[in-house]
Amino acid sequence: MAAGGVAGAGVLLGRALGPRRAAAVAAFTGACTAGALLLQERRLRAVAKTLDRRAGLAYREAEDLVRLSALLGGSTPLPRLREGAVSPDLAAVLVRLVRERTPQLIVELGSGSSTVVLAAALRAAGIDGRIVAIEHDQAYVAHTVGLLADAGLTDLVEVRHAPLEPFPGDPDVAWYRTAVFDDLAGVGLVFIDGPPAFIDGRARRPALPFLVPFLDEGAALVLDDADRPGERAALTAWTEAVPGLVVEAVSGTEKGAVVLCLPASG
Repeated sequence: MAAGGVAGAGVLLGRALGPRRAAAVAAFTGACTAGALLLQERRLRAVAKTLDRRAGLAYREAEDLVRLSALLGGSTPLPRLREGAVSPDLAAVLVRLVRERTPQLIVELGSGSSTVVLAAALRAAGIDGRIVAIEHDQAYVAHTVGLLADAGLTDLVEVRHAPLEPFPGDPDVAWYRTAVFDDLAGVGLVFIDGPPAFIDGRARRPALPFLVPFLDEGAALVLDDADRPGERAALTAWTEAVPGLVVEAVSGTEKGAVVLCLPASG
């Protein structure tokens, strides 16, 4: 509105309401405008902070992808990471653990891009080992097998279908059909990335207590999504149930991750 129009509106308002009421309305209107501007400024600052955080995350992920490619020798085509799959930062942790611990048998709860990363780590390090991935979703079994075929790694991995059933020791929780583990022994590394939390936030709770008899002395387990309430509760229960369990939070991972190590005898 032009200056003359504003002045004219003020005159009309003064005639309609009287000078005092008109002044009060004008002051109130000005205060509302200032409040709206302040609110808009706060919103813009929040957006800027979010963008800065996302930019920092993208930069770190780019660094993690470069590091991951170097660890794997750049010879294996990796599937898409993040967006529901393992994030590049955690993938680099998994590769490091494979190289350091040289496990002969890796068990993965859940499957997908992380299965390819683990198999590629075995091959790049020249480790004579294998992976058994446990997957509750039959369609995702086929998806993971396809990813492994694309990467030329099917000879290192067996993907087993295990529907979710009431866990024998905790029937309120749905977990993998336990019979699929019967022939496993000497497991040196476990990646716990299933069952998915959308099925039950407590779904990963049975993992460590059930798997202990199948593990090597000093075996390591990696728990993804460790910042979620269900996983935090599981960690508390595990540390109480397994004396001497070493728990190490992995700093800087996108969704939170924890490495757990069983005590070695002697």
